[in-house]
Amino acid sequence: MSMKKIKVLLREESESDFNNIDRITRIAFGDHGDDVAKLITLIRASESYCPQYSYVAELEAQVVGHIMLSKVSLIDNGNIHEILTLSPLSVTPQFQNMGIGSSLVREVVTKADKSGEPLIVLEGSHLYYPRFGFELSQKYGISINLPQDVPPESAQVFIGHSNQDKLKGHVVYPPAFDHVAH
Repeated sequence: MSMKKIKVLLREESESDFNNIDRITRIAFGDHGDDVAKLITLIRASESYCPQYSYVAELEAQVVGHIMLSKVSLIDNGNIHEILTLSPLSVTPQFQNMGIGSSLVREVVTKADKSGEPLIVLEGSHLYYPRFGFELSQKYGISINLPQDVPPESAQVFIGHSNQDKLKGHVVYPPAFDHVAH
């Protein structure tokens, strides 16, 4: 597939998109697709859901990508701070490497930052996410429990402009994440 960039419409997800998002997620995540699709369903049913940060990418009226930010806790010496996590990001395989995932990440990260969100954490490629302002979380005193087979540099954080308190601590995921390796 070429590295051609294409223009897509980015918008908040709606309930009518849920089946397409489920299909895209299952295909994009292969063997882990069922678990990741279930994660999205569980997040939507929880208090962690942030519909304003759950976006789709549409190409010719077809949903071809999805991204979701949801709430997690950051615990520091007994203080609990609500922050966001980026999980998951998926693009239909035939439309990968065309800038759709990048557009989705930029859109929600910018929106969250402008809305005053202090931090966004994620577990992902240290080769992909730094282009959007993500850095190693350890550098900022933020720890994330990673699965054994995941390199430590996968724990990353985007520091929002409103992070005046220099939040740090340990990330604790809500119950929706219990059935997936995170």
